[in-house]
Amino acid sequence: MFAHCVKLTNSVFENIGIITEIQANAFSGCSDLNLNWYSFYSIKIIGDNAFSGNNVIADLLFSPTLEEIGNAAFQNVYALRTVRLPPKMTKIGQIKNLALFL
Repeated sequence: MFAHCVKLTNSVFENIGIITEIQANAFSGCSDLNLNWYSFYSIKIIGDNAFSGNNVIADLLFSPTLEEIGNAAFQNVYALRTVRLPPKMTKIGQIKNLALFL
């Protein structure tokens, strides 16, 4: 979708309540993309490598609707310092190279 769009820097997504999945590699390599996670309140699935290589995501406060996070969805996101998972999570994929776990 937007993979490797390095000039994509801020969330421009509004009123996206009908979107339930962020597909694999959707924002992979968008190194400076800073998202407003509250815009993604209806997301149920985050695909593999969806945000890998992002340099600015620091806090992940997921919506209560989130059920699955794919493999390496946040791989090499070294700025990450806080993750809040919803209680209904059914799957968390392989975690790779996160500052929280190094």
